[in-house]
Amino acid sequence: MLIDRTHRPWIVATLLLGAGAVGLYSFIDSRTPGEGLRGGDAVGLWYGVLGTALMVFVGLLSALRRVPGWWFIGSRRVWLRGHVWFGLLSGVLILCHSHFRMGGPLEFLLMLVLFAVIVSGIVLLGAQQVIPGLMRDQVDAEAPLSQVPELLSRMRGQADGVFAKALIEMVDAEARLRFQGIYLETIRPWLGEIVPVKSLLASAARSREFFSQAARLQGGAALAAFLESMETFCNERRQIVRQAKLQRLLHSWLLIHVPLSVMLLLLGLAHVISALYW
Repeated sequence: MLIDRTHRPWIVATLLLGAGAVGLYSFIDSRTPGEGLRGGDAVGLWYGVLGTALMVFVGLLSALRRVPGWWFIGSRRVWLRGHVWFGLLSGVLILCHSHFRMGGPLEFLLMLVLFAVIVSGIVLLGAQQVIPGLMRDQVDAEAPLSQVPELLSRMRGQADGVFAKALIEMVDAEARLRFQGIYLETIRPWLGEIVPVKSLLASAARSREFFSQAARLQGGAALAAFLESMETFCNERRQIVRQAKLQRLLHSWLLIHVPLSVMLLLLGLAHVISALYW
């Protein structure tokens, strides 16, 4: 999700509501006798209820995919924006509810997880602003990861066809033998689904050097056409590798953010139960 001008109303509303919530809490707290407001007071409870309600709303984003597209629940775009900005606002309300203190062991753990969720969400949101731009700059033809195996299979089939044709047209026996070694030992493994970590073709500079040396073989026009096609295939494979790394980097934060969010909701529930019990 990219932060653009359409988020401006959400940003303004979040800032105003957050500042208003803190200002109102501080105003009431300053006029409360004794040690001021507490989480169990009426005001503190309302802040806790509203903050928890926002956290529940934010957590329901994952369930949105599993319900029909009812018009009255709003679009996924609206829920995504609410997930970001209401999530930040819920943190402000919970801080007010806690009187800006960590509390007991359960509350301390709850606040730590809350901060971790917010920080991981901010990092994830920042990555979403940067990584798509890197993909546009570094990957000419982006492909869905689910289609990569089929794409590579088709690429290897085309490469095998070009190799077989060039092999038939080559006359020099020694050149044919070296030509086979170049393709079968270096080029074809690079076009496989499992990326050879130490492949010469993993680096653009080393790849250009490799193909420059291969062009010195005595293969005539057949070899030149083959190497041109193979260099194109290898460059495309390198872009697919780069795309996969960027997408894994983007999605890896979900493996942190989502479990932390679930833990936050469970700890919040435990906090509510313990507060009602005691």
